[in-house]
Amino acid sequence: PLPAFFFLEKFAVGLLSMVSGIPGGIFAPSLAVGAGLGSTLGLVFGAGTGLAALLGMAGYFAGVVQAPMTAFVIILEMTGNHDNVIALMCAAVLGYGTARLISYEPLYHALSRVFVAEAIRRRRA
Repeated sequence: PLPAFFFLEKFAVGLLSMVSGIPGGIFAPSLAVGAGLGSTLGLVFGAGTGLAALLGMAGYFAGVVQAPMTAFVIILEMTGNHDNVIALMCAAVLGYGTARLISYEPLYHALSRVFVAEAIRRRRA
């Protein structure tokens, strides 16, 4: 199992990276935070930390990018384990639904809007 507060530390480092403007990525940090969160919840509830980490990755990543099918397929392909297909799908849908309650606009849409606005500003200058 991962250390108990791994997900908090990874989340804080990723947040600091984004705020400072240093490119730290979205994909890998989201998977790491999700795995840490899932592993910690697995320890708390007495479940298997491996499966809990996979479900955490699927749910957290689906929430970050607001694309549950993408998250589910990526995690499924990464692991090659087709025994937990339904559980991964459920975790991804729950993560997506929770994220939609918090923010209606998906992350990549918001990032592209900023990128396009900056490109237009540079073209006019």
